[in-house]
Amino acid sequence: MDYLPYSQEYMLAVSVMGGMLLGFMWDIYRFFRHYVKLRRLGTAIGDVVYWIISIYIGVELIFDLSYGSVRFFILMGFMTGALLYF
Repeated sequence: MDYLPYSQEYMLAVSVMGGMLLGFMWDIYRFFRHYVKLRRLGTAIGDVVYWIISIYIGVELIFDLSYGSVRFFILMGFMTGALLYF
């Protein structure tokens, strides 16, 4: 029996919102990259920084929601949130 503090519905809803947050962060980065006119190296560094931040947010959400137990519906929630955002 799982002794998680949150219900699966709550975990799914938060992961969908997390996916939407990551999509919003990507839009902010795209907007910045478009108007600042980064060159190749700047774009590569910006991409790496975005992925480091998004991985940190994703891992923190998974640890907070399910004590690090990676569940399929949480991953699908992140993907669904990103798809709903775009």
